[in-house]
Amino acid sequence: MQVFKVQGLKPLHGKIKVQGAKNAVLPMMAVSLLTEGRTEIRNVPRISDVFLMAEILRDLGCQVMFQDDVLEIDASGLSGTVISEKTVGKMRSSSLLLGPLLSRAGEVTTWYPGGFCHRKGSYPGPGQDGDGGVRQRPHPHHCY
Repeated sequence: MQVFKVQGLKPLHGKIKVQGAKNAVLPMMAVSLLTEGRTEIRNVPRISDVFLMAEILRDLGCQVMFQDDVLEIDASGLSGTVISEKTVGKMRSSSLLLGPLLSRAGEVTTWYPGGFCHRKGSYPGPGQDGDGGVRQRPHPHHCY
């Protein structure tokens, strides 16, 4: 970790670039599914979790472009509701997609990290069941 030690009573001048944080970018990427258009996120770190989330978004039908530190997501082509077992096993934060997918598409199919299955779907509306209207439907081979 780099440290700057400043001593003296003189004012500081200049510019620094603060790197974007994974914990801020991944939720922004997930919430992009709520739009039917284009989302641009700047100052995005080039780390594996960002690339994995981009892969999941592409699997769901979104167009994702990453140039320099700018990430552009076009969710107008959203066509899927299945978050693959392969990507869930690599990145637990894929669970950030559950709410936006459920809200936009009405259902989502995914796996718990570690092999457990879970299905969220049938979204009639908030407050009808005390759980936001979400129903779980187990399946022997995957999660709905």
